[in-house]
Amino acid sequence: MKLSKKTILVLIPVLIAIIIAGYFGFVQYSKNVKLNVTQKAETAKQDISSAFKGEKDGKKISGEEKINIFKSSVTDLEKYILINPNDKDALLQIAAVYYNLGNYDKSISYYQKLIALEPDVAINYTNMAHAYLAAGKNDLAKENYQKSIDMGLNNSVNYVGLSMILKEEGNIEEAKKVLEKGLEFNKNDSMIESFLEGIK
Repeated sequence: MKLSKKTILVLIPVLIAIIIAGYFGFVQYSKNVKLNVTQKAETAKQDISSAFKGEKDGKKISGEEKINIFKSSVTDLEKYILINPNDKDALLQIAAVYYNLGNYDKSISYYQKLIALEPDVAINYTNMAHAYLAAGKNDLAKENYQKSIDMGLNNSVNYVGLSMILKEEGNIEEAKKVLEKGLEFNKNDSMIESFLEGIK
């Protein structure tokens, strides 16, 4: 069927109107999806924070309930991070949740994303070191504990973590030195003293 020039001229504005309406409909749909994902992420963040505290709605929760909250909430946060990749709080929560679920490789990958955004925050290296240690990647754990210490975070956890790896490698004297150095910054720290006593 051949259309006349007059018919074509009438149809062009109609087609343009349909395309424009479709575009704006898609834009509105995209905004609604983004809003929905963001709302779910905010709820997930709150639920995860509560689970880490061991409670929900002011009531104590069991370990199993905590795990279930982590599993259901982390999916919403991962969807959210796809459209908000620079949300440091969300990245930290996802990394911590995967660590607690025993998925250390995923935890590490999210700590790496967080470190890319905050390369000067020493605690991120400590947290990633814990994940590396749990994953059995001791060389990387040692490197990250040391980096955190070098950046000035002289908490007992860094020294104990580093000394545990050195002890496991058979480097007992170096492990002792690390713990003694840790005591210089953390006087009378019971965790460091306990580990030091265990090495002697």
